[in-house]
Amino acid sequence: MKTFQVLDTPRSSQALPEELRSGAKLPHISDIYKILMGRADIKRVSSGHIYKCRYDFVFETHTNGIIGSNGFIARITEESVSKADFLKEFSRLKRDNVEFYKNLRQEICHCIVALLEESYVESFVYLYRSMEKVAIAFPLQYISSIADFHKAKEALDSLFRSDSGELAFASKFAKLLSKNRDYLTEYKVSFYTEIENVNEFKVLVKEINRCCPDTFKENADINEDEGYFSIDFSQVPSLIVNVRNRLFHNSNSGQANFNIDKIGGAEELCRMMVYGGLHWLTLVYGEVVRERLRKI
Repeated sequence: MKTFQVLDTPRSSQALPEELRSGAKLPHISDIYKILMGRADIKRVSSGHIYKCRYDFVFETHTNGIIGSNGFIARITEESVSKADFLKEFSRLKRDNVEFYKNLRQEICHCIVALLEESYVESFVYLYRSMEKVAIAFPLQYISSIADFHKAKEALDSLFRSDSGELAFASKFAKLLSKNRDYLTEYKVSFYTEIENVNEFKVLVKEINRCCPDTFKENADINEDEGYFSIDFSQVPSLIVNVRNRLFHNSNSGQANFNIDKIGGAEELCRMMVYGGLHWLTLVYGEVVRERLRKI
């Protein structure tokens, strides 16, 4: 029995065609995008409790939860396409990798629900699981959609050089996306804090820098007045991995681990990682779906 069920908001349900509704056959790909765009509800099956997803992780802003077919199509495809053609292509797309997207949808539901319940450490666990799940699947799906054989081979070769590990694979894929998509070339992902005291924010940043120097020290732009830091789009998976490793381990093997007492607990650190990480994941998800639609 599944834990969560995705629902369209009442007004979106009226505005969306049957093919894009959460009650349609094989709704997983569109459900994920609606959740991450802040245009869906999540129902806990056991209790019937409804969680309203009203935060758009692409534009990092709150929403009214409403989306129609034109808005949905515009967010997924950048090309001029008729509604009928899009629905035909999308109906073919959602028949691929059904179990993968079904499982990913549930992981993201767990992540978002924990976030809405302000259980930030738990939400971070589900974010990590989601990123690890897509780390190899998304690059392979993306490359399989590249029509030019030489470009596809070049892209595939770039992913299998040097580093091992699934999220290292995701980092190289992020670099590939940055190379292929102009808007991502110099794009930075920001991680915001709710800490109002500047000195407390400085302590948190210092701890992140101490524990994650390879992905933070040379790459981060820090704004102490506004309470956030930004890193390159391609560095986000590495940061998430390093935070997870240094937060969930506390050995005396010589590696730096987060001083939980110094940063006032793990919740705020994890909240920052979840919001920034979901922004990254939503951008990547959109690029993969967009590229696969071009192939159809």
